[in-house]
Amino acid sequence: MALSIPSQSLNAIKYGPWSKDARISGLTPLTPLFPRARVDPEELALRNQIEDFQREKFEGFTSRELADMDVITDRKLKDSTLENPIMPLLRIQRWELRPHQPDLTRNYMYPLMIDGEQHGDWSMHNPLVYEKMKPVLQLATRTIISMYTLPWFAALIFGKRAPIDPARVRPHDELPDNTVSFLPYNIGHYDIVRAKMIQIFYDLEHVWNLKLGFMAPGEDPRGPEYPLDPDDKIEDDVYGLTVTNYSYMMYDTDVNRSWKLYIFLNYTQLDSLFRNDLTTTERKTVEWASAVTLVHEIVHAINFVCPRIDGSPVQNPDDENPPWFYDQEALAEVGYSFEAALNGGTVRAFIDKPGMPYGHWFQTVWPTVEGQHLCGSKSLTLTQPDPFTYQEEFPIPVSFYEDIQQRNFWECVVHKFGHKLFHYRTLSHGTRINFKIHRNNKQTPIKFAMIDTGGIGPVNHDYGGAPKVLVDRWLSVLRIRGMGTAPETSKLASNFGQALLDSSLIDNSFWTKSQSQRQSVDIIFDHLRKESRSIEETVARFGQLIDFISIILRNHENTIDALFGSVLVVVRGIEVPTEQRRKTLLSWNRGTGKFINECGQQEYATPQQKQQLTEELIALERCRMRLFSPDLVNETIRSGPDFEELRLLLWLRDSYLRDQVDACDDYCNQLENIDECSLFPSLCAQLIRISIYEGSEVSEDRISTGTELQNLIAVYEKLKSRCPESWVDMFRVWDEVVGIAVEIIRGVREM
Repeated sequence: MALSIPSQSLNAIKYGPWSKDARISGLTPLTPLFPRARVDPEELALRNQIEDFQREKFEGFTSRELADMDVITDRKLKDSTLENPIMPLLRIQRWELRPHQPDLTRNYMYPLMIDGEQHGDWSMHNPLVYEKMKPVLQLATRTIISMYTLPWFAALIFGKRAPIDPARVRPHDELPDNTVSFLPYNIGHYDIVRAKMIQIFYDLEHVWNLKLGFMAPGEDPRGPEYPLDPDDKIEDDVYGLTVTNYSYMMYDTDVNRSWKLYIFLNYTQLDSLFRNDLTTTERKTVEWASAVTLVHEIVHAINFVCPRIDGSPVQNPDDENPPWFYDQEALAEVGYSFEAALNGGTVRAFIDKPGMPYGHWFQTVWPTVEGQHLCGSKSLTLTQPDPFTYQEEFPIPVSFYEDIQQRNFWECVVHKFGHKLFHYRTLSHGTRINFKIHRNNKQTPIKFAMIDTGGIGPVNHDYGGAPKVLVDRWLSVLRIRGMGTAPETSKLASNFGQALLDSSLIDNSFWTKSQSQRQSVDIIFDHLRKESRSIEETVARFGQLIDFISIILRNHENTIDALFGSVLVVVRGIEVPTEQRRKTLLSWNRGTGKFINECGQQEYATPQQKQQLTEELIALERCRMRLFSPDLVNETIRSGPDFEELRLLLWLRDSYLRDQVDACDDYCNQLENIDECSLFPSLCAQLIRISIYEGSEVSEDRISTGTELQNLIAVYEKLKSRCPESWVDMFRVWDEVVGIAVEIIRGVREM
């Protein structure tokens, strides 16, 4: 047969043999067939069988298709550059050295078996275990210490505890009295959330004496008497478990007993790290998945000690209590709910071999009816709203596992833009899985069946929450839908528009003063003139461009809100370049202001459209004022155009008060020569010029001057009415100049 197969492939050794041929795993991507005169029918039949097996295993994809998307690879990934210390809660001292007796009844440790020989126990105190677990602990630390930036986490520790509405309970389910949901919390200052998080970590260490350890598959690590309820049997695929010493506290007579929390990780998820035949991709995949499990269980531990529904502190963290629901979610599983908030979705391994996932699906929908099996036996499935009846999955590219172990990824991506880790890469083609609910769904769990799957194209987050009508309009303006056959100039313009929109969602200066950008802007304006059949159509299309500008400015405002809401710079051990982030946003702000000014200068812009653009310029300038303060005592940015504008403004006002007309004129010229001068300095310079005007006294000139002044003052007052606190004194300084301008207007009217 032409298809050459060795005695047993490496993947067959690692992942197990294919049922139809023990020599191979059936998972390896097939080499593409080269064109030839005749293909061996037997070879072709075998290839078809293998690919059918892969499509069944990988939700419709073949391994070759996954490899082409960089989801499966044997190339070497970059080494980890994480150097962050492990947080105290996870350090070696908190891990099990010997069985936790008498609080738990298990009286033995689990042996660490490598190649059939025991090398000590599964304990973090074992140097062999610690060496493999260190990247896991570093990844978990990175995630845990920044979880306070998630609104979900603020809801868990501060949100109101509300009883479940009986109308949401299914007819045959019984609702325990102490079942609650924790509601979203309006975060005023993230430093308050961070302080509470630090206090919780301290309490977990010193009040609840949290301990960590390992567990065997299918075995409850507390002892042979567990589970107390047969429905709570530990399945082999349970990756982690968080429990308390509840039985010991309730039934033992030791007067010195105290409450404790325990987190156990299934060691089969980690066992593969001791293999010598793993690729760097496989190793980093396991390390990341293990870190996710550890963080997941830490969230459960935090949930145990959160204040109860009446706000009182926890006295007895009973692990048999019903789990909490988040807001209106239909399932109660705080770990997975947290993962969905953290990453924008949950994850699932490609295959169910313990510790050998081969890859992961990123599942974008939570909670679903399929997610019921992730919840505890005491958990209910609520209705109104019900869990989703579909799931969308996307294979995670290996670059993610590489990036997440790079220091720059955390300091330049996560700590600049927040979590939702998978939103910073394109989700390629995925799969949609639909579920059909059985008729009798009057009690938990809801019975369902998977009815079909289908491929879906790449996820497009580009337009965020923009209304569809605006998206369609902007697409039509640039003719993006026809880009396959569009001329090069149209492609250039469309790429410019898309890139500008993308840049408004993140810290990206975007404007480069390059020839291609200048050409793109010219093409857009030229397109509006030439492609319209009437002036009315030109005006309408120009209005669509203004709508687009409004979208990117709202994105800009949201980005600044996130910057000043997170206070991420205070995270110990992680330097967050807040000043650089502000400089980047200031650069974007300045370039966008020039673009808006150019829009306002187009001959087809109506007075109403020009007014709308002025309003957007005012909003843009408010954003700039939030990013740069005129308080020279506290402002750390001491270079660049914003600092230069401030310096010239102070000198200009001083010269004006001294009646130094020539100096005023010189400073006004210098301000106007600053590329893309900001709105406030430009207003001040224009007000000064008109105030010192010594030109013609012809009536028409004076009336024109008065009208221009009136418009400038109107913009000044709008800007002043909602300026940031740090700019209030600066406006007071310039109010005197505005007062003189008002007198000029009165003089014109009385002429």
